[in-house]
Amino acid sequence: MLLVSGDYTGHDISAKRGIKDSNLSMLKSVISSCFAQYIDPLFPDTIVIPAIGNNDVEFHYEFPTTVTEAEKFYGFLFDLWWNNMGANKKYDNKDKVRETFMQGGYFRYDHSKYVSFLAVNSLYWSVKNEKFESDVS
Repeated sequence: MLLVSGDYTGHDISAKRGIKDSNLSMLKSVISSCFAQYIDPLFPDTIVIPAIGNNDVEFHYEFPTTVTEAEKFYGFLFDLWWNNMGANKKYDNKDKVRETFMQGGYFRYDHSKYVSFLAVNSLYWSVKNEKFESDVS
């Protein structure tokens, strides 16, 4: 098992909310490269427990605030980490992981009947936490 703590990108890759041009494609490319080039080839048969850091989101220090943003960003990370990574894609309880991951970027990995690992999205403790806003105006 490999625990990966987050902050896969540097500061200022994330955009400031409201800025017209987003660096989202660059952010996704850096995160994808980190796992595809370094972690997955070196640990192909190892469960990888990744966490989200404050630099790993579309908007600096801001988790997705709508259901649509969550589905877009958390969906990208879930697909990368759980559908495309060596041993992770073979994990039987991916649906349980996805359930909480899509709500806030956190999850529980059950290693055995008696041992579980929690990957938390620590960004929730560094900014004001509010419920998702409705996508309907």
